[in-house]
Amino acid sequence: MALTACYAPTVQSGAPCDPSTNNCPTGQTCEQAASGGVCTEVGALRDSGTSVDTPPGSFCLGDHLLGSVCVASAPTGAVTLTTVTTTSVSAGNCTEIRPQTGGPSICLIAADTITIATGATVRAVGPNTLVLFAAHAINVQGTLDASSHAGETLGGTPVAGAGGRMKADCAAVGVDGTAGSGGNGGGGAAGGSFGTLGAAGGDGRNSTAHGNPLAAAVPTLLVGGCPGGHGGNDDTGMGGGGGGNGGGAVYLLAGTSVMVSGKINASGGGGGAGGPGTDASGGGGGGGAGGLIAIESPATTVTGSLFANGGGGGGGGGDQQASTSTAGGDVTAPPTAAIGGTGGKDGGGAGGVGSTATAAKAGTTANSGDGTEAAGGGGGGGGGIIHLYGTPTTTGATITPAAS
Repeated sequence: MALTACYAPTVQSGAPCDPSTNNCPTGQTCEQAASGGVCTEVGALRDSGTSVDTPPGSFCLGDHLLGSVCVASAPTGAVTLTTVTTTSVSAGNCTEIRPQTGGPSICLIAADTITIATGATVRAVGPNTLVLFAAHAINVQGTLDASSHAGETLGGTPVAGAGGRMKADCAAVGVDGTAGSGGNGGGGAAGGSFGTLGAAGGDGRNSTAHGNPLAAAVPTLLVGGCPGGHGGNDDTGMGGGGGGNGGGAVYLLAGTSVMVSGKINASGGGGGAGGPGTDASGGGGGGGAGGLIAIESPATTVTGSLFANGGGGGGGGGDQQASTSTAGGDVTAPPTAAIGGTGGKDGGGAGGVGSTATAAKAGTTANSGDGTEAAGGGGGGGGGIIHLYGTPTTTGATITPAAS
């Protein structure tokens, strides 16, 4: 008697594929490798950083936010970082730049060991996020600064911390301050949101509407924080302060260990000051939200500082002829909130304080002073996100906001 049956051989991993369409056989998924996408068995076990089912010679690390990150072979050599521009593939910058479906591209720096020396400050800027990928160890003794700074430029072009968002491309509706009318100052903008909400801006003179924060989606990609809104202009379209850029996004991924005795900063930038318009002053810009810091290794030890705090809101302009408000402050230390900008003479509203933990302080309502031209201050930026995967040791560390 003959029986009918189906023969289902195991399909070998390693076929080329397109990560954007995931065109792999059933039971496999398309994973990004240095030479392009490769089909890999779903749930393949990882052992000491090498995938059981990845193509011969490939080397993979990671199993969390970024999934499995693969390169053609185990990276070699020791890299000591100085400055990183995330759009450049050159010595001291990215080893390669690879796409991230649905998000910004990733600047990958790969080596056997990666070090930021004691006393050194590595400034990481540009639109791409930053991934440090070490076959063995990453040691941050100095400072890795992927935060956004108010007014910073690179070659004359405005720039944010690595992967920090510069435009209101998160949730933008209602975040900007409302323009003044009838000679009244504009409303202050809201601070950007990410891990926590930013704060509302302050009203302009005679209750000109302010910007209100909108929650950002929980990130499933490596992305930076959201920017603050733009301060409301006067009734002729002038004077509103620009929003602070969101903090950057950095991922430390190592096969053996990560040690941070120094600092990693991915905070948002301060909002711009409201300036004079034609008939009145403009509202302050909202502070940028903190960005994202993630660390993944079998042994993570943090005795230094990790911080992704919100930037301060910009001060609202005062009397149109004496605006003299100031921009919101940047984040300088992990437990210290970024200050809000001062309001302009004769009634400008002060900017809000940036978030360090679960909330930001709103920009204060503009005072009436001696004239009607005063504008509202911008709201402080919300807090970012910090992920420490596995069972990290954090005795003596300062981490704001709290890690998850």
